[in-house]
Amino acid sequence: MTITLVDLETNGSLEIAHTASEYKPLDVGHWSQMWKLCKILLFIFLSFLALLCLFFALSIGYISAIVFLPTWFPVQVNKLAKGPWNLEDTYDVNDPNIKLSPWGQPYDSECGMVRMIFLEMDCLVPANKCLQKIEMFEKEKNIGKFHNISNYCFEAAVALLSFSRNFYSDFQTCMRMMACREGEYHYTKFHKYPHNFFMNHSSLPICMTKFYKAVQEESFDNCTREFQFLSKDPILKNHAYFHGKFCFQEFSRLFCKTDVADYLDNSYEYFLELAMIPTKIGCGIYEKFEALECQDTMDSFKKSVEILKLGYQTREDYSNVAIICDEMQNCFSNLTNQCAISSEFLKTSNEYCEKMHFLSSPFWQCLSRMKKENTQPDLLKYSCFIGHQFDDDSMACQRFSDSADCVKDIMMDHCGMDSVDNFEYFRSYVLEMWDC
Repeated sequence: MTITLVDLETNGSLEIAHTASEYKPLDVGHWSQMWKLCKILLFIFLSFLALLCLFFALSIGYISAIVFLPTWFPVQVNKLAKGPWNLEDTYDVNDPNIKLSPWGQPYDSECGMVRMIFLEMDCLVPANKCLQKIEMFEKEKNIGKFHNISNYCFEAAVALLSFSRNFYSDFQTCMRMMACREGEYHYTKFHKYPHNFFMNHSSLPICMTKFYKAVQEESFDNCTREFQFLSKDPILKNHAYFHGKFCFQEFSRLFCKTDVADYLDNSYEYFLELAMIPTKIGCGIYEKFEALECQDTMDSFKKSVEILKLGYQTREDYSNVAIICDEMQNCFSNLTNQCAISSEFLKTSNEYCEKMHFLSSPFWQCLSRMKKENTQPDLLKYSCFIGHQFDDDSMACQRFSDSADCVKDIMMDHCGMDSVDNFEYFRSYVLEMWDC
């Protein structure tokens, strides 16, 4: 092959002859090795990327399994727990074998740290805030805030329930939490507070008072006669409200406020648990509601006291109040626990009722009549009464301390045997009343 080059400057031509043998052929093996190396590097990169993705996928799967798996397979996950975990068990916090959560409660593989954090953020914070709101309400007694606090606390309780039992809730983000024993512990510990708060400060006690009165008077349908709503046996009483649920709920819809009727429709099981089972320690809802059975007689007693303060009391007035006192005190004596009635009211009402019985007694009526008429007994027969006058109050203490037997005989002659029944008791009462 010949290549001809033209030299423009010399207007000549230059011929350069080259033969094909002078060019070296292309090195195909070299390029093949380079391509193999690139493929190896690409494979290594893609493998590393795949392993990295797999690692992230496994990590996400592991965390998801810890958080979400107990919801779908609670029994299987519980079997993985390290040893029994009983809410009633006591634990030694100094035991190195006991693993405690940051909140002081034991937990195992069923309740990992991830869910502990969710429990704290989504559940315990609202629960503690609820308790703070209740404490402030108890101090301020701001009735206007009652419904807001009550609703907030019920939502916090539902949140804990969703965490501990996988109960779906629209109220809190705790619904994404799973069944966890520590969540169950905190729910068991907290869930009564919102219900106690509602039962104590809503109009439910007023509703209960109306219902008790309707049962006592048999003024509401025939269903109140079919169940032992006023039984003093807690078991029978609980059964009555359980089987007579329709009767009590129907009454609440007709005669109680809407929020109370709604509460009994939606939370009747908590009403049975808290209001119809005696409290083991302290004074609870059961004792407070049971005391409301005496509310009608207490109101009648207070009303009769106000009437007596108007003056012009007669023996019949005192007798009527004494009868009301007997009914009220009989109701008190039938209570399983009188803790819900203030000790001050028990003391003052007992003293007042004792006074009513005294003022309506034949003893006092006889003594009052003899004082009013200034009765003069036969001094030959009752020489012990010489120097005494029934209308002389300055000698009253002496008459009933030094000459009590003499006065007793005179009263028996003038007023009959009834006037000296329980004479020693009434004599002691007179001496105390007159500060002798």
